Amino acid sequence: LNAVFFAAAPLSALAGKVEVGHVAAVALLGPVGGRVISAVVTLGLLSTVGALIVTGPRVYEAVGANVPRLSWLARRSDGGGPGRAIVLQSALALAMLATAGFEALLTYIGFTLSIFSALTVLGLFVLRRRADIAIPFRTPGYPVTPLLFVALMAWMVAHAVLRRPVTAGLGVATVLAGLAVYGFTTWRAAPRTGAGHPRRHRSDDDSGESRRQGG
Repeated sequence: LNAVFFAAAPLSALAGKVEVGHVAAVALLGPVGGRVISAVVTLGLLSTVGALIVTGPRVYEAVGANVPRLSWLARRSDGGGPGRAIVLQSALALAMLATAGFEALLTYIGFTLSIFSALTVLGLFVLRRRADIAIPFRTPGYPVTPLLFVALMAWMVAHAVLRRPVTAGLGVATVLAGLAVYGFTTWRAAPRTGAGHPRRHRSDDDSGESRRQGG
């Protein structure tokens, strides 16, 4: 897709533009085609927003279910959804919209996502070294393809640091703040063992077996 963008429009027309898809579509299909492609991209973005609204609070809910000090995030409303987690995500989103422009938000989110995407793929190398975990799926081109992905993410992080150091610094501060919250909420906190699993009750057969062993 990026290759099409570069081939369709000159670099001078793409430089500094956020809506590169629209610029490339106008160069390829004309003004009417550009508006059609922009409408399709907008619909795609709206579906992505809907997916994030659904999945994001569930991540907070899962954290609350495993971290006792954040258990309030796992509480569900009468309608069945994680109401407090939804409120938290909405408040964070509104705060970011009120304090930054679109381009700054794009850099900020892309910077943090690149870091965690790279860490996720690096985790593949750790899992492949563990003998106690069965991996049914083999990554095509391993280890070259994941290393190329990590290198690309590292380039994006470095590019953000060089071009937008303040925004990248805010991203680093966000990651550090998350680590601080994690350390505070898990420090000397008893882990929730067996969370989500029903407690096994002693059956009549177990009682009878115990009596036979004892008598």
